[in-house]
Amino acid sequence: MRVRFRDVNTVREFVEAVQHLPFDINVSDNHRLLDGKSFLSLVNLDLNKVVTVTPVTNDFDRIDQFYGAVWKFREASKNE
Repeated sequence: MRVRFRDVNTVREFVEAVQHLPFDINVSDNHRLLDGKSFLSLVNLDLNKVVTVTPVTNDFDRIDQFYGAVWKFREASKNE
């Protein structure tokens, strides 16, 4: 899922939303792969860029938890 963190408060909200998930979250900005549950990692991103957020799990039953937690942070595509 593609997301954009608009400011530090959005990063904080995101980390709070995903920290309870029972699997890791990767955030990638095409140059780095960061821990999506680490505020300090994410706050150092360029907040103007769209990044990719990916759950690290093979348990498809838990994917709904991921989307439920991060859906409000998504960057809408032009087709939506």
